[in-house]
Amino acid sequence: MICTALGLTEWSPRMAVGSCFEKAVNGEGSRADGVVTISGEHGSFCFDEHDADHIASQLPEHRLTQVKVAGTVCGHDLVGVADYLCGAEIRDLKCTQKPINAENYVRSLQWQIYLRLFGAERFWFDVCQLEEKQGVFRLRDVVRLVCYPYPEMHDYIDHWVQQYAAWYHQLEDGGRFDEKREM
Repeated sequence: MICTALGLTEWSPRMAVGSCFEKAVNGEGSRADGVVTISGEHGSFCFDEHDADHIASQLPEHRLTQVKVAGTVCGHDLVGVADYLCGAEIRDLKCTQKPINAENYVRSLQWQIYLRLFGAERFWFDVCQLEEKQGVFRLRDVVRLVCYPYPEMHDYIDHWVQQYAAWYHQLEDGGRFDEKREM
């Protein structure tokens, strides 16, 4: 969390795979022999073309990609970037190479904060489990999870934003950010 707060988060290979798979789903990359190749600043990855097209076909046809919104919660600025905005719905494409654990996504604050910031009615996680075989990532499983706002959601978000802000200021006041910046 400290690295994230300081903007020092480094991309892991798994994060790079997920980012590149999203690009393949969005029709980017070069296609040859049933494989989509995405090259970027974090590496080059190959995906099964049929899998990328299958996930794309499951998304609403009319969608905006990478929509950014900023808002204030309890006096703190928050920013969210929706992978896809489809009317009053947000879709977020997630990738994992582990078996999909739906609880990890449903328990997250991301969907709740995004619903609040965007004023949306629904948040969908499209979670793709990928596995690499002979240098090509293939879709092993996909789970779609839908999350809705609930009556206590705003209070829950307020609580966690205040907790995070207190933690952040405690680190800042203790000089821990200066230590990290010197590393």
